[in-house]
Amino acid sequence: MEYSLNNYKISILYKPLKIIILYLVLSLILFAFGPFAWEVKKFFSFWILNILYIFFFSIGWIVSISKGNRNIISDRIIKPTWYFKTCTFWIIINFVYEFITMCRRLAMKSLNLNELLFNLLLSIRNPGAAYDIFQKKSELLTGASVVGGVVFSIFSYMFEFISLVILLLSTIYFKQLSTKNKFLVCITYITIIISYLATGTNIGVFRVILIFLSLLYYKYIQKQCIKNNSSISINKRNIKARQIKVIAFLSIIIFLCIFNRVMQSRSGILLWEESSYNIGGYQINKNSVFFKILPSSLLMLFVALSGYITQGYQGMALALELPWKPTFLIGNSPAIIKILSKYSSIDLIRCNTYQYRLTDYAGWDEFVRWHSMYTWFANDYSFLGVCFVMFVFGFVYSLALKDFVFNANPYAFIILFYCTLGVLFIPCNNQIFQTTYTCFSFFTSFILWLLSRKKSLLLYYSNYKNGKIV
Repeated sequence: MEYSLNNYKISILYKPLKIIILYLVLSLILFAFGPFAWEVKKFFSFWILNILYIFFFSIGWIVSISKGNRNIISDRIIKPTWYFKTCTFWIIINFVYEFITMCRRLAMKSLNLNELLFNLLLSIRNPGAAYDIFQKKSELLTGASVVGGVVFSIFSYMFEFISLVILLLSTIYFKQLSTKNKFLVCITYITIIISYLATGTNIGVFRVILIFLSLLYYKYIQKQCIKNNSSISINKRNIKARQIKVIAFLSIIIFLCIFNRVMQSRSGILLWEESSYNIGGYQINKNSVFFKILPSSLLMLFVALSGYITQGYQGMALALELPWKPTFLIGNSPAIIKILSKYSSIDLIRCNTYQYRLTDYAGWDEFVRWHSMYTWFANDYSFLGVCFVMFVFGFVYSLALKDFVFNANPYAFIILFYCTLGVLFIPCNNQIFQTTYTCFSFFTSFILWLLSRKKSLLLYYSNYKNGKIV
């Protein structure tokens, strides 16, 4: 059976785009009128470019939705047979990988449960102290001196091509797993959360929350689209929508509580003083309307959160003052740049990046400060060329959405998760390619998705020739 994209279903497929545009606009408003006195010398270029990026992203989304639905057929359900045949093996390996990775993040030289327990208790009592210890140890220790040594370092680089893929597939098909495998998947998630909380960092916890929220939200869109409009009463749709909003709201509150707890004990925000607190030398803007409307009890949390969301725009504003230098299609990935710098004598690419040059030009440290996702892609394509990148980004995002909604393609959901992660971090950094953990798995996911789409299109063409599709 073929599903046509009537006006109702088209409007549903535009809902995520509206949320993304709203989020990006609000982040820019926060940058302009928020609690930091950011400075933009190339005012016209900065704001025109940001408007163009949102515009081209939206155009890419619209083109993908409107280009036709001949490749959208609900009875062509795609399932990863290789995963179902070997899921127990992969789930076990993934758990072992995450557990040893946790021990290595804690700079443990051996699997000492007492040391592990000490680190966990310290992170609960004082996340800031755990973060400082983590930073100091990571500067002194190498992969050869912690649990697993060089052998695990090599294994880790290879397994990261599939680790996140396994975790996401296990989440999508969680209900179909055996009890033993469900338990292992849950323990794996707990290990990931502990790994980041024990080192006083937030990103791992955020990714876990985002996985569940993304799956919940996109499955909700799927159910709205694949069923006939009349088969779902308006009342039922409203109840389901309210449930998702409540879960999303509670998830955000939980993350903000964790974020607040961690930031309050971190060395930077711990020295909080409205008169002296700054990010990269940029002071608090006392004239901001937020200082007048927010209670003092929430001010520190808001300033810390605002610093996370908006400082990347300041990095972009500074980068606009520098001339473009080529980075040969590698400059968009912090993970790959780090590998090349670490294991190769060739450091030309890193030296040409805006991030590296801003360290000397403006004191905007490439390893400490953020620069926005736009700036990372501008390393390769220039700031004007990022318009094309955003068009492709929007096109791929909505294409993956259609594929998941109408074909239940699990690889499409993985791409959706990556796109959602990337969009949320647009004001901050290029989170998709930030670490090898996300970068390598993305390449695997994208290849698997393309192969699954090729197979489904061939099946569609065969059915069309045989007169099974009208």
